[in-house]
Amino acid sequence: MSNILIGSSNVARFYRADLFTKYRPYTLVRSTEISSFRSAMEDATSAEKNFVISVIENFVSGKVQSKPDAVVPMIKEATEEFFTIVQSAAIRLPESNFAIVMPLQRPSLQWYQDNIQEVKACMEEGINRLKLDNVSKVECISSITQQFIPDGVHLSDASGKGFLDFILGQSEAFFNSSRVDLTADDDLAPPPPKKSSKSSIETRLSQLESDSKNRQKSDNMMFARLREELDTVSNKAKEDRVVLSGLVCKKPIPSEIKARTQFLSEVAMEIFNFLCPDFTGKITFISQGRTGDHMLPMAEVRLDSVVAANLVRKSFAAKNKAKLLTGDRERLFVTNSVNLATRVRIEILKAIAKNVGTSDVLAYVVSFIPRPVLHVRRKSVSTNQRSYTFVDAVGMYGHLLALSDLTSAYKKAGKSFDGQLQQNFIVLNEEDQQKCWGSLPAAPPSGYRGRGRGHWRGSGDPSGGRSGTKRRSSPDAGTSRGSGKFQKYS
Repeated sequence: MSNILIGSSNVARFYRADLFTKYRPYTLVRSTEISSFRSAMEDATSAEKNFVISVIENFVSGKVQSKPDAVVPMIKEATEEFFTIVQSAAIRLPESNFAIVMPLQRPSLQWYQDNIQEVKACMEEGINRLKLDNVSKVECISSITQQFIPDGVHLSDASGKGFLDFILGQSEAFFNSSRVDLTADDDLAPPPPKKSSKSSIETRLSQLESDSKNRQKSDNMMFARLREELDTVSNKAKEDRVVLSGLVCKKPIPSEIKARTQFLSEVAMEIFNFLCPDFTGKITFISQGRTGDHMLPMAEVRLDSVVAANLVRKSFAAKNKAKLLTGDRERLFVTNSVNLATRVRIEILKAIAKNVGTSDVLAYVVSFIPRPVLHVRRKSVSTNQRSYTFVDAVGMYGHLLALSDLTSAYKKAGKSFDGQLQQNFIVLNEEDQQKCWGSLPAAPPSGYRGRGRGHWRGSGDPSGGRSGTKRRSSPDAGTSRGSGKFQKYS
């Protein structure tokens, strides 16, 4: 049994079986003209069980170029001829499957770009008209992620590999699914042909394995969406809070709890007055952040209103953008208060944005809100921006992520989600977590939870190898900016 991948140069340039080992191997057939495609379909035999076909762009282009003054009629004629060939092969080979890939863009042809929706509509209409259970539509990658080299015809290396990975993954799901003929009469339908017990067992095992994977993926998506919703509610309840990190203080922190709280409040209020000269908000609660017994230069502050907290965050963003944070405020950072799971999602969204972004595509994460989102748009066009929540972003672009992209997410998660990584984050799992930790200089401390700039740096000490003594950035204690950071006191 063989599998056939039929495509033009955007398929032939990037497909090698050893680069896509998670999918079944394909025999590549290059086709740029309708005549070569017809020959390939007519020569197909019952030994060839699965076909992935991505060729319509060239057929439409060739047909329209013969009559450039009749674009829409030529598009319809090209797609009708294409589906006549597919129909003939699908009826002749009822045990074979045919996955039809929806069209790519072609920026070099303006008439094509203006009428690509017409091409897609004709393709969908053609598949629906066939009404064959062994023919199915396969979606193309998002137009935003279709990046072309200067000729406006051929995909870039990254986009080409992403395109193949996307269509092969969808085709795999179609090939592994069982067929159900809803038009058949159960009473009049002939009994299915008998198969050998060995073949039947192998087929059933393969089907069970496929169903199990699909069910697990669906369950993980469902659980991740539910937990994202719950975390959003939790984060919204803390919108009246801000987290201050990179704090600098030249005085020691009092050891007595009440005095320490008063001291931290004064430090925080000094920062608020610096950021907002007319600040009228009040501090209702403050706590100093810590990891284990190691004090961190950060504090979580609850203000008397959401408005006051938003004002602080916006004022910080404005001063930071204007590069007005200097001296003792140089390392200051102000953010909203969210739970650990949300911070892990932000790391994953940032990894996705890094893979999606190109010279022409802008991808960025809005993280200072209760529910972080990924924005994607073309730099050349200010409109048509698409926004994705975490689960939607992973569903659309998760296939672009490699293990190396998720290192920071695994470090941020630490051991807090053992046994439930996939249910929370979909693309994280325990097996890859071990590989990730194994690639670092040393194993993370048991029970360690990473936090901000104080994250683990490869030693067994959560403090990054620092001792419990006062930090000195220079021999002259207290004279440098670094010597005034919050320190550990007994």
